Amino acid sequence: MHDIMLLELTNPTQIQPVRLPNCSNPLKIGDTVEIAGRAAKTLRPNKEREPGIVDVLQCAKTTIVDRQDLKDRLQKNYEGFDEFYGYQHWQSYQRPGVDASVGDSGGGVVFNGMIYGVNAFVGNDTHGTVAPAGFMDVCKYMKWISNTIGIA
Repeated sequence: MHDIMLLELTNPTQIQPVRLPNCSNPLKIGDTVEIAGRAAKTLRPNKEREPGIVDVLQCAKTTIVDRQDLKDRLQKNYEGFDEFYGYQHWQSYQRPGVDASVGDSGGGVVFNGMIYGVNAFVGNDTHGTVAPAGFMDVCKYMKWISNTIGIA
């Protein structure tokens, strides 16, 4: 199982779609991306996350980082991480004061107006801004996406 899916809308929408990525120009460490989600944005003084969701979509800029730190943290703290995420195609991001939270899963990771990722998991689900977050790398799934939706 991979932590990515496609939905077919039964009715047209007025929402402007985000373009698929230019995979000949993949994300690299240091690139600034935009993330979005509705999870709570409040942290207690010790950086403990306040549960809940907000009514307004939250957006932030963050930076692509080497995924090894997040991989090491998750392998240490979450039994079964390798079984679930070890073979999937994901990247990592982190920026001081910016974080995804539990509840942001499924939100887009956008670069230059194109969707390059989908928020998948956080490095620490109880405390914010202390660990990188992970997202599924859309470029690594483009062959599957193209075959599924029937584009060449």
